[in-house]
Amino acid sequence: MNYLSRFALSVFCTILFFLPVFVEASSVVRSGETVSIAAEQEVLGDFYGLGGTVAVSGKVAEDLLLLGGNITLNGDVGGDIAAIGGTVDFHGTTKDDVRIVGGTVIIAGEITGNLVVVASELKVLSTATIGGDLLFFGGKAEISGVVGKDILGTSNQLRVDAEVKGGLDVTTVFLTLGERTKIANNVSYTSNQEMVRAQNAEIGGQVARSDGEVVVVDSYRVFLMPFFVSLFAALVWFLLFKPFTERIVLQVSQNRVRNVLFGFAFIFLTPLVAIVLLASTLGSILGLVLFSLYLTGIFVSFCIIGIVVGSYLGSVFFKTKNLSVLHVIFGVLFVHLFLLIPVIGPVLIFGLVLITTGSIAEKFYLALRQ
Repeated sequence: MNYLSRFALSVFCTILFFLPVFVEASSVVRSGETVSIAAEQEVLGDFYGLGGTVAVSGKVAEDLLLLGGNITLNGDVGGDIAAIGGTVDFHGTTKDDVRIVGGTVIIAGEITGNLVVVASELKVLSTATIGGDLLFFGGKAEISGVVGKDILGTSNQLRVDAEVKGGLDVTTVFLTLGERTKIANNVSYTSNQEMVRAQNAEIGGQVARSDGEVVVVDSYRVFLMPFFVSLFAALVWFLLFKPFTERIVLQVSQNRVRNVLFGFAFIFLTPLVAIVLLASTLGSILGLVLFSLYLTGIFVSFCIIGIVVGSYLGSVFFKTKNLSVLHVIFGVLFVHLFLLIPVIGPVLIFGLVLITTGSIAEKFYLALRQ
């Protein structure tokens, strides 16, 4: 399995991981400017929090999900960890996988499972231990801690100066193997330049380099920027137009088949009718109005789709129909995570767009009739 396949699988596993957060009755939810778990505190179930500064120094028995500007993890976690933040520092321990999207990520603790990082910069310090694979997508990575399996991913710069009990399979512009490097299996890399290998660096398998144009972007920005833009738009609609948004969400849940039909007609037929009207002298104004309504409906649909998903998650897992800001955040997050899944993700999102757009189109239609 190549690294792209593993990344897609990891994203899918991430989505599966998020579901138990809503199911456990013992889950703890906290939000605010500062969110923390003190060293003497213990969470018996899952913990998820949202804040400007998030610090976890205590013990979390199961899964941990965090969104924040600055995230610090010093405690012990019994399950998976998922974090999205500007700066993420991990100095604790976890008995499962860790998945992080951030600007700067520092790993100094013990991870039993896999580590997946999408970031501008990753530093795995010499005190860190990763039991599974290390997958990195982003700008610069420095690996000084022990990696139990393979190192995979795409980056601008990659420096390895540690023991790797598996192999290396990466796409990078600059690859450096330091003096302390000890790789058990093969080293395979795609780059236009030969790697820089220290004299004492050990490789147990074969070394293979593939030529090719390496185009690397700031991967974390590819995810974070659209996410925050979508989140902002969704929160604006939720807070400023809450009654209208709630009516759309309610209609989506009650009339899915009719909404799909309305959505299909609105998305594919409305532009054709508008073009025909614009081409005629008498209908040009009506065509312009119709085209404006079309663009407005599409825009509103993309703003609300995250709220629709959040409402569904709340009704299924929280057993509540009352929308909150937290529902909106997780709904938008789910939409963007689904888009990372090849083929299946975009198809599911398109279906949601059809349903949401159909509901909005029906509201437009009823308003025009009145």
